[in-house]
Amino acid sequence: ELIKEYLLFRGYMQTFSVFTAEQNRDATRPARVGPILKNLLQHVERQELGALNELWRGLVSRVFSQLPAHKAKAAESLRESILKLYIVTAIKKNNPKAVEELFTLHASELTDPNNVNSEQWTAWLALKYVKDPRNDPRFASYFHQEWAELLEGSLRNVLDTAFREIPLPTLLAFKIHRLDQRQRQAEIRALKAKLEALQYTISPPAKTSISTPNVPQTPPVPLLPPPA
Repeated sequence: ELIKEYLLFRGYMQTFSVFTAEQNRDATRPARVGPILKNLLQHVERQELGALNELWRGLVSRVFSQLPAHKAKAAESLRESILKLYIVTAIKKNNPKAVEELFTLHASELTDPNNVNSEQWTAWLALKYVKDPRNDPRFASYFHQEWAELLEGSLRNVLDTAFREIPLPTLLAFKIHRLDQRQRQAEIRALKAKLEALQYTISPPAKTSISTPNVPQTPPVPLLPPPA
C-alpha cells in the first residue's frame, strides 16, 4: 500500500496500473495459510498444472528459502505428494491428457537418480498401462480420501510454520512499526488524561473566597452642643 500511495502521489499511473495487476496475480500476497492452501488445491482440482507449478515456485523462492535448511527440505518434499494428488485427480476425472502433460514436464526430474524417490516414480510412469490403479497395491492408498486429507493437513502445518518463522518484508515491517508508534502515542495520551483526572480527584483546586473591597469608613460626626 505504501508503494501504491507513492506511485499515485508522483503521478506514475502506468507503473501503478502494472504494479496493481501484478499484485492481483500474486497468489502468495496474502500471508495467510488458508487462501494459499485453497489456491494449491484448486489448481489440482481444476487440472491447472502451469498455475500449480508457478504458485509452488513462488512459495519456494519467497517463503521456504528463508527457512532453516532442514525445514525448507521438509516443505519442498511435499511437492511430490502434490504431484501424485494431481495424477490421482486426473485419473478420477478420466483425464489422461493431464497425466501425460505432467510426466512430459517432470519425468526426467522425478526419475533422476539423485531423487531418493526415483524408483517409486518409475512405477508411476507406468501408471497409464495399469488397467485399474485404484485396486493396484502400489497406488490404491493414494485414491483414498484419508490420504488426501492427510496431505492437506501436512501442507497446512508446513505453511503455518513457515509464515510464523520467516521475517516480515521490510515495507510491511515499517508499516507495522508506524502503526505501533501511533498506538503507543494514543496510549500515552490516554494515560496522561487519566493521570490528570486522578490528580484532580486527589487534590482538587483550592476554592477562592470572594472578599469584599475595603470601603473607607466615614469618620463619626461630632455632636455639637445645643445653642444657649
